Amino acid sequence: MGSDNAVAALQISLKSAVAACHQMTVTIPGQGSSTMKVTEVSAPKFGAHPFAVRMTATGGSLNGLEMTQVTAGVKDVVVSLTFVAALPDDVNGGTETAVGKAEGILGVSTSGV
Repeated sequence: MGSDNAVAALQISLKSAVAACHQMTVTIPGQGSSTMKVTEVSAPKFGAHPFAVRMTATGGSLNGLEMTQVTAGVKDVVVSLTFVAALPDDVNGGTETAVGKAEGILGVSTSGV
């Protein structure tokens, strides 16, 4: 993203977008489409400015499908993960692993940010 500030600005814009959009339609080729309820959820506490949103299908051919998207900053990089039908422990563990790998590659730590 070019800077830590750009990552923070992106996270703020994602949070604003979710606050303004409470539903969307998702189409999966060959599976159909459904309206998805969009809700900000508590993000795993890894990386800088962590943010998470859950999208849950309410009706239609994808009824019950749940996706959780997590984003977190590591220096000037955004780590973005999408989990489908995942348990909270899987979201937490997957985020911790991904942020840890990004920190290792970039030679930085975002612990306590």
